[in-house]
Amino acid sequence: MEKMDGVYLPHFLFDCITSSDYTAEAGTHYYETEWVTVERNGEQVQEEQQVQRTRWEPVEGSYADLFSELPVNASKNVDRNLISLHFDLKNLKSFSKEFLYGFQAEQYSKSKDDCWIEARNTVENLLSQRIIRKIGADEVRGLSIHTQYKSRKFKYALFPVWISSYSFRNKPYKFMINGQSGETKGQAPLSAPRILVSILLAVGIPVCLFFVNHIFGIVTLVIGLLTLAALANPPRKKIK
Repeated sequence: MEKMDGVYLPHFLFDCITSSDYTAEAGTHYYETEWVTVERNGEQVQEEQQVQRTRWEPVEGSYADLFSELPVNASKNVDRNLISLHFDLKNLKSFSKEFLYGFQAEQYSKSKDDCWIEARNTVENLLSQRIIRKIGADEVRGLSIHTQYKSRKFKYALFPVWISSYSFRNKPYKFMINGQSGETKGQAPLSAPRILVSILLAVGIPVCLFFVNHIFGIVTLVIGLLTLAALANPPRKKIK
């Protein structure tokens, strides 16, 4: 492992009040009974089946919300995937030079306006989710939102991280540690043959078992897919 450097990374924190008007179609599920033809013991028979339908109705309304201290990375020099660490903003301190002793401090390389565009995209995604919850339908489609932003404010903040890298088979891999919580994000070496074998084992074996026992095959497939998902998204580590 190479030397570990302590760095304060620049962020803009945005506050705003939103006022939104929206239109959409709200879908309510209902069920109808239909006769369908299925094969039973080699014979074609008629059976009743419940079929889901959706009744659509137009909806419109207004929605107001408050967003406080939305953090946006203001550095162009750090991989976006590495920078997605989570900081407890309740513990922010007023700036003091004493915090910088032994650390580097990067100046922002992305403008406040560019960072606001990212923050606004985050706000729009959150507004969509919250308005859909407010509508409360089984399905929502054609959602259109027109938002006004008021009382927009920002603060400039420095977040502490430890940055380092390690070498594996002569290839460098970077990682970053949250200087507040110890949460880590980083790159890891991947083996294509092992990934392929894992997928074949997780899917191929259940498919073979399915022809022997349908239920056992389905259960094995679900377990295999859950195992692959767990391996692809391991729990976050914390270093103290």
